[in-house]
Amino acid sequence: MAEGRGEPMGAARGKEAPAGPGGRGWAEAAFAAVAAVALYAAGSTLRFPFNPAVLVCPVPLVLVAIRHGAALGGTVVALAGGVLAAAQMPGGSAMGFVLFCGLPALALGLCMRRSLSPEWTVALGAAALCAAFVLGLAVWGGGIGGVGPAFRQVAAGVDGWLLEGERVLEGLGSAGDLAGFPETLAGLRVLARRALPGLLGAGALLLAATLSALAMGLAARTVGSAPPPFAWALPEGLVWAFIGAGGATLAPWGPWRTIGLNALVVLLCLYLLQGLAIAGFFFRRLELPRSLRYLAAILAGVWPPLTVFVVAVLIGVGLCDVWVAFRRLDASRPS
Repeated sequence: MAEGRGEPMGAARGKEAPAGPGGRGWAEAAFAAVAAVALYAAGSTLRFPFNPAVLVCPVPLVLVAIRHGAALGGTVVALAGGVLAAAQMPGGSAMGFVLFCGLPALALGLCMRRSLSPEWTVALGAAALCAAFVLGLAVWGGGIGGVGPAFRQVAAGVDGWLLEGERVLEGLGSAGDLAGFPETLAGLRVLARRALPGLLGAGALLLAATLSALAMGLAARTVGSAPPPFAWALPEGLVWAFIGAGGATLAPWGPWRTIGLNALVVLLCLYLLQGLAIAGFFFRRLELPRSLRYLAAILAGVWPPLTVFVVAVLIGVGLCDVWVAFRRLDASRPS
């Protein structure tokens, strides 16, 4: 059983939300709108993939939705989008802000306000991000019929990023043996193109989990509480979907293989989150210093081979939790 199950995820655990926003609520909302627009504008000005400013700009809006609900949260999103539209900032699209920042922030904040489980909160937040992506493609493509061509342009752009990253790694001498096998790297690019919908879905899950964790931590600190631990427990029956997706990748019919591959990528991401929750549980159980946890995360992220190894181990732990139940096993031991 996950740690902290059944506890509310909102800003004030055990506290009732105020009946109305009041002056302080409007002040908080205005500050959150300014912060979100500033982060979004900074990310739009400094244009490079995975800009942290763009990735975290929904957090202030999530906090408003947690503390003050849908009415004030939606008003702030609309006002912030209006400010961006009026400013006509280069690269800072008001539509992009509302779709990719405002709506997912509202979804996450309202889920946490209603004390939904972390799994449902992250899943609904990721669904909002995916829906925003599809709507963005429709806007970009000039309608529903343009979604397919727009997605193919996105896929071509991703393939270009992969090629550029390959050249950078080879220039740094970091590609290792892969640098001598162009066909292997080309195969990886083909695999990434086939699994692009699943990779985008997995990215939405990871982003939603990150945003909800940041918002929970900040919300807890505003009421003087310690940030809640990351709790995550998938239903045991989901392992059959994982087995089915893995089997579909071996099917003789090509479309089934593609569907199975994309489903497998999303399920692997879910079990990665399960593994992270288990690792965090044992870090707390062993009372390891917080600085050591951060150091371990940094080391695991800066060296690609170690990153791949750690991710594989965490996914394996998340899958094995179906049969081993690590957290229940540890709780059953005498202190």
